[in-house]
Parts: sequence; C-alpha cells; structure tokens
Amino acid sequence: PLSPTWAAGGASDLTRVVGRLVQVALDERGAARERKDYAAADRIRDRLGGAGVTVEDTASGPRWVLAAEQPATAQPPTDRIPTDRIPTDETPTQGSAD
Repeated sequence: PLSPTWAAGGASDLTRVVGRLVQVALDERGAARERKDYAAADRIRDRLGGAGVTVEDTASGPRWVLAAEQPATAQPPTDRIPTDRIPTDETPTQGSAD
C-alpha cells in the first residue's frame, strides 16, 4: 500500500521516483559492463525484468519500459542471504566456548 504522502502526490510523483530507482540500477549495470562483469550486468537486467522493467540495449544506451502486465505477487529475492550463512541451533556463535 502507498503511504498517504505518495497517494496524495499522484502517479506522476511515483513515476519520477521509480524512474530514478531504475536509473540507479542501470548505472550499476553499466559499471558492471565496463569492468566486463557480464554475469552481474545480466543479473541486474534479470532482476529489473522480475520487477516488471524491460531493459533494451540500444546504440545510444539502455532504454527501459514498464512491462504491460505486472506479476500478481512479488516473490522475495532468494539470492540475498546464502543459505549456508543462516544460523541454526547447531551453529556456534562468536565467543562461544565450543
């Protein structure tokens, strides 16, 4: 749900913010491409696609559009916390006597 601040501002304010956020991701993608980290650049493009943003590379730079249909439910990203780093009851904590 939108906060009252966004809801009162109308769609144009929200569109401007989304545009800026997409540009941040595209800047990071461009930096990855400059250092020839194409796997990272592809991940950024794919994550934008998962959020409903289609990125097209053109001779004058990347161009993006919002997808015609957004997914009904957003799935949380699974690549943020490696599962081998999630503490369990058997995981010793720092400073333990084990």
